[in-house]
Amino acid sequence: MRGLKGAFLVAFAGTAYVSPWAGLVFSLVIIVVCVLLSGWAFRWNVFGWLFVWDFLGSRFDREVGPEEPLKGFATGNLEGVKARTYGEIRRDGETWVFSYRPWLILPRREVRWSGGRTGLRAGLLAPALTLRKDGQKDFVTIFSFRLRFYRHADVLERRLGVDERQPSRVVQGARQAFAWLSEQISGGVSQETAGRLGAKP
Repeated sequence: MRGLKGAFLVAFAGTAYVSPWAGLVFSLVIIVVCVLLSGWAFRWNVFGWLFVWDFLGSRFDREVGPEEPLKGFATGNLEGVKARTYGEIRRDGETWVFSYRPWLILPRREVRWSGGRTGLRAGLLAPALTLRKDGQKDFVTIFSFRLRFYRHADVLERRLGVDERQPSRVVQGARQAFAWLSEQISGGVSQETAGRLGAKP
């Protein structure tokens, strides 16, 4: 990484030394790239700071108030919203609402949708809201809650009224890996696999 930085600085200084105009063009290219990446970097910065704030402050040990906003981050599966956008999720009757402020200070915007089947997945670090639209086969994650709600999946399920509770993908993967390992050690078929196949282990 240090070698890459050094090569970049040498190229920048060398370009400006050879030709001031070439140095200017090179600088403008850098500025454009930085502008294009600024939104992505800002969203990740917000995510990192809030994660540290919740973790160091042990905020997940505190009770969730009945009126406390349910905040977190949209995923790339939420149409019209960029991934890692920080905002609030709520339910208005049969309509779901995700509200947020671009750059945290601009006027509030809302994304609304209805229909489909929803689930609450107990994620590795925090719960996540999943959605399976009509006609789709699988659930996709559309919203990840802050670490603040790590131990409060029951509260989220009750307040949001999701259709089903879903296990973590990490837990699912661990169970499948354990079932496979059991099969290899025993030389047969595990209870879990036998149940899915309808056969005796």
